[in-house]
Amino acid sequence: MTKISVQQPPGYEFTGESGTRLTCHLKKSLYGLKKSGRNWHNTLTDFLKSKGFTVSDTDPYVYTLQTPPNEQIIASFGSTTSS
Repeated sequence: MTKISVQQPPGYEFTGESGTRLTCHLKKSLYGLKKSGRNWHNTLTDFLKSKGFTVSDTDPYVYTLQTPPNEQIIASFGSTTSS
């Protein structure tokens, strides 16, 4: 598995014990793999479910949260099919 590292964004730089600048390791599965869309969708779904949202029975990209008298609806766009 290839590891991808990037420089830290300005304002968030940290150094190691030896004083060298640290780098950030990307979770490649969320950036640029064939399964990245599916992994992102699963991550989003898990997070929204943890906040009380439910997934629509008819569309896996629509989430609802009912807190009477209000209803919150989140629609995301994507495809879980791989090419």
